[in-house]
Amino acid sequence: NGICVPCGDINRCKKCSVLNLNECVYCKDGFFLLDGKCVDNCGDFYYTIYKTDKGDVCAPCEKNCIKWLNADICDVCTNGKVLYNNDCVCKCPAGWVNVSGVCKKCDSNLCEKCTTSLDVCLSCFDPYVLKQNQCVASCGLEWYLGDNRICYPCNDKNCLQCTSADKCVDCKDNWYLYDNRCVEKCPEGWVANAFDVCEKCTYDNCKVCEVANKDNCIVCLYGN
Repeated sequence: NGICVPCGDINRCKKCSVLNLNECVYCKDGFFLLDGKCVDNCGDFYYTIYKTDKGDVCAPCEKNCIKWLNADICDVCTNGKVLYNNDCVCKCPAGWVNVSGVCKKCDSNLCEKCTTSLDVCLSCFDPYVLKQNQCVASCGLEWYLGDNRICYPCNDKNCLQCTSADKCVDCKDNWYLYDNRCVEKCPEGWVANAFDVCEKCTYDNCKVCEVANKDNCIVCLYGN
């Protein structure tokens, strides 16, 4: 009838529907249009689109995203999802770790899994192995490769190479390999070969035998 009537929310709404005064179609500056209402902020599950033909409006986030920085970049994911490259995913890919709902890249490119500090590796990409929480090409001397491709130290401090914690296969200089461990000298009835490995003399009653011919006893046990 040519009569001006105020919108339902006159303090926030700049233009409302003719059919429903409580349904706003354009908000005043500083407010955002959400489902026909003018709100202070879009809140969870919505992101803001500025300067549209309806002013500043709230648009629904895609599934699994709670807050968006803009139409393309998610900021916070729903519970059970983590943020990876601006997308919400079920879990972080290999080489990344979940830090408070956001996937962060491990410091080392060789690291398959790491702690939230990023610099402590828990497992490595093949063919690398884990040694003292770092990824290396091989375990090196005085270490052996155990389960899950993790390096462990040899128990014998005089062992140069071992195949398990207590099974030495090569000793350091001036030490001799006897019964999978390193000794200062071979026991009676044994003789060190050219590879510093103790070998048993042929005869049980032999105390010292020749290295080249263990059948040839030089000193017998018990005075024989």
